[in-house]
Amino acid sequence: MSTPTASRLSSALKKARSLDEVAVALEPHVPTLLGREARLDAIDGFRVHPLKDDGYGVEYRVRVGGQRPAACAKDGAISLFGRLASERDVQGVAVAALDQDVIAFPHDPRLRVLARLLAGTEPGVERFGLRGDAVVVAWRPLTRATLRMEREGAPPIYLRMSGSRDRFARVNAAARSAQALDVGAPLFPGVAFEWPEAKAYALETAPGSTLDATLERADAVTMAAIAVALVRLGTAKAPTLPHHHAIDEAEVTARLLRRALAVEPTMLGPAQAELTRLFDLARDLPQSRPAVVHRDLHDKQIVLAPDGTVTFLDPDTIALGDPALDASNLAAHFELREMQGRIPAGRAAELTDALLSALRVAGLELDGARLSYFRACSLLRLAAVYALRPHPERLVPHLLERGRAVLDRHPRSSSVSLAIERSAS
Repeated sequence: MSTPTASRLSSALKKARSLDEVAVALEPHVPTLLGREARLDAIDGFRVHPLKDDGYGVEYRVRVGGQRPAACAKDGAISLFGRLASERDVQGVAVAALDQDVIAFPHDPRLRVLARLLAGTEPGVERFGLRGDAVVVAWRPLTRATLRMEREGAPPIYLRMSGSRDRFARVNAAARSAQALDVGAPLFPGVAFEWPEAKAYALETAPGSTLDATLERADAVTMAAIAVALVRLGTAKAPTLPHHHAIDEAEVTARLLRRALAVEPTMLGPAQAELTRLFDLARDLPQSRPAVVHRDLHDKQIVLAPDGTVTFLDPDTIALGDPALDASNLAAHFELREMQGRIPAGRAAELTDALLSALRVAGLELDGARLSYFRACSLLRLAAVYALRPHPERLVPHLLERGRAVLDRHPRSSSVSLAIERSAS
């Protein structure tokens, strides 16, 4: 996008205070951004991304009609991304002020191969047996993207691209470490190939469906299969991995909440008191024997095959830590799905109880105090994540209430029940 066009668009967007006004501001620039024959049908929503520097980014999810760009999804969905200069610009309605160059997906300047892959013009695909057909699974502007790509005579792969060589080196090393875990059978997808020139590596397809896609049918048998896989993960002979302690989890939660506070200061203001309690509890938490942990385990990261095989996705964050972390994070996501209406009321507690019972049967004794601590971290972190998405009022107050309730009832002794205490609904 040219500098004059970006400047005019930024000027118009700075005056917008609703998605309808954003649509009006974008309309004259659609030919430049999306093609001469494209039209802007709707803006479906947005996400705010705290960036590593002091800025923020806003990703608009747009629906395009007319002659659509090749990178559009089948329903015409496409994304635009721009940077916000300061916390001042994201107060209240967070879609207001873009003051730097707008990026039209897939022309991401830090993921330069992305557009060529989607257009089928990247010459490097032949040596990996790729057919050039690509479907975008995820795009985090300037940071990363995941593409599902077809292969000749083999199952598709998931190509994971990084926005920097440092990040590529880090996540690729994590994927290799996950593949090298000594567990007798794979727990993570294998690395199909590395593509350093594209700052990408490819993961094999995991057989089965994600737990997220089948959550309404999940039962005690499902939880038992997941528990066995978690025990195998926790007891694996691992290559060198970073350590992740309880205080590290508090710091991750604090960082996300503090960045989200700039967007939703009123809604998230009360969470600052809970952060103080998290750090106090982390210092007194009963210690566990370090185990291999996923660190970001939730229902979209678990693939269940028909034969009961469990595969974990996204090994970027694996570390040596407390096994209570993964169980608690998964339990917090069950609560989130209940709040979203994905599962009936009371179902989250049933699934959590089944998971903890299965873990105990599989030989993993989890201390109740640590379970509660990590569950509170997960709930507060989810509040920060959903504060940066459309309609935060639907989930954020409930997530904060649950997190606060867990901290209010946190057991101070390691002799408490293994079950995570249920917070008040």
